[in-house]
Amino acid sequence: MNDQSNPAPETRKRRLWPSMLTMLLLILAIFCQIWQQKQLEAKIDSFPNTISQQTSVIHRALGKVIPIELPGTLTAQLSAMESRIADQQSWPKSSDEADAMLDNLRKMLCQIPPWAEEDLLPRLNALRWAVRSFQALHTHSNAEAEALEAAAEDLENQMSSQPDGGSKEIATTLTSRHAEVVKQFAIYRRDDAMKDAKEQLALANMTDGVAVWERLAEWSGSLTHGQQVLELRKQLRSRLLKDEVTKFAEATKANVEKLAVMTKASLRQTGYYRALETITAQQLRLVEEMDTPKESAKVLEDLSGMVELRIKAESEMQRQENDGRVRGYQQWALRKIDAFNKDFQLAQQQKKPGTIYGENTFTNHPMIRDAIVVNLLPISLGHLDLAVSKIYTQAFEEAWNKLGGKR
Repeated sequence: MNDQSNPAPETRKRRLWPSMLTMLLLILAIFCQIWQQKQLEAKIDSFPNTISQQTSVIHRALGKVIPIELPGTLTAQLSAMESRIADQQSWPKSSDEADAMLDNLRKMLCQIPPWAEEDLLPRLNALRWAVRSFQALHTHSNAEAEALEAAAEDLENQMSSQPDGGSKEIATTLTSRHAEVVKQFAIYRRDDAMKDAKEQLALANMTDGVAVWERLAEWSGSLTHGQQVLELRKQLRSRLLKDEVTKFAEATKANVEKLAVMTKASLRQTGYYRALETITAQQLRLVEEMDTPKESAKVLEDLSGMVELRIKAESEMQRQENDGRVRGYQQWALRKIDAFNKDFQLAQQQKKPGTIYGENTFTNHPMIRDAIVVNLLPISLGHLDLAVSKIYTQAFEEAWNKLGGKR
């Protein structure tokens, strides 16, 4: 009985396997059903798009053979807009009217079926270009000053984008308006440049004189304002040269003052000569300028004179120093010659005692040689002036002769 009520483990496993397998198959069937349902929903969702695409393809294909007409109201609206564009008297009179016309065109475009857009594209391009041209014309109708540049660019872009079938009257109007804007902008630029030139001339120190002077060159040959432009350029150039010379003179004076406090004379002298060279180069450059103001030439002349005086004073100072050194050398040489003469005289009056007749006098030649070496040889004959040179030569020859036994 125990064996029947408590089956062995192997028996229990054999009984569980069919139940687990059945459960797995059931789960797999549920997942398959869910996946099929998702696939069906996806096909249902894409069905309208597929129908729409197929309808579009059919319309595009059959439209070549079987003409498909647009709604009557839309055709009438497009024809009315084309008639308005063709009649110059019906063109928009303001920017608001042009904007309203563009808004109306956008509403009409929304009513056009996709399959009809390709056939209507040339017609629609002409309409879009016309309405945008109206907008450009009214937007820039009152353009002035710097806005004229943007207006000219916008009108030129509109002219270059004219499509096939675009209104010739609109194109002519754009061309005329563009030419007018370009002319107005050129006048504005010229007047603005002349105004800037006058403002620069009124300043104590010009801030943008070079740029204004260069801008004015464009109208130097103008039949109406050429002379006035040339006169302004001449005045600007004169002021530019004056300011340049003023700055140059201030900088040069500052450098010269720095040189004055230098302790080394050779550096001061070299610095002064270099400053004079730069001043001379500046003077030569101004000679070639027709618009050089007289006061600027005078400033450079005075500056050159100031530096030349510094150079002259420096040369005189160095000359005096050299003269002082020369005089000092002569005095030192005379002192050495005088010391030699004393030693030379003393060497010739040496006494030799020990004789029955008294002391005998003799010349001490080694003492003379020592006197020559100590007092005469250190003297450079080339640094002596004529008078001292004679004294030195006389003393040396007398001592030399004495050593040679000539006297």
